[in-house]
Amino acid sequence: MKQYTTVYHIEFGKGYILSVKYRRGNNLFFCYFPKAKAYDFTTERELSIGSGNITLKKQIRSSKSSEMSIEDAITSLFSGMG
Repeated sequence: MKQYTTVYHIEFGKGYILSVKYRRGNNLFFCYFPKAKAYDFTTERELSIGSGNITLKKQIRSSKSSEMSIEDAITSLFSGMG
């Protein structure tokens, strides 16, 4: 992977690799997401595997909805206690 490779963030959407910090074994990528005007870091290993917030393939934003359902479940658990 190199500078200006297209990447996708789970929250910020489409972006690209702005710069690469070459490190032995696992390079560090500094990414920019223009629509959100946001920056984030990832490693080459995470990007290759697709395990982090930043991936090479467009992500489905289902994790946000699952967080909300978990939050709703916890709220409903504690709202019954009084």
